[in-house]
Amino acid sequence: MLSTNFLILSTRIVSVVAMGGQATTLHPAVVACNAVAALYPAQVIKPSSSEFAIAQDSFWDARQQERAPVCFFQPTNAAQVKAALIEVVRAKSHFGIKGGGHSASKGSCNKGYYVQR
Repeated sequence: MLSTNFLILSTRIVSVVAMGGQATTLHPAVVACNAVAALYPAQVIKPSSSEFAIAQDSFWDARQQERAPVCFFQPTNAAQVKAALIEVVRAKSHFGIKGGGHSASKGSCNKGYYVQR
């Protein structure tokens, strides 16, 4: 079941890593999403999942629905939220918190990372 409580992480360039001889830029939200997916793979919703559109469309605000998050994370307890936030800090990602009744800020989570409860 989808909730209206979301942790929103904005993206900015955090690092460049070598992959096959070519430099690839990683955004903090991508780094955080991958780290949390390694911890809780069944609770991370990526764009390739059929559940992704459902999670994105669950926002009441049309501007929020237009954002393009990296992934959604659905924790089931406070310890999982804590673990996700540790990964966010490690990734040096900016973040915001959105709960029921909050309006979207323009560009607040475009290409960001969501934790949803």
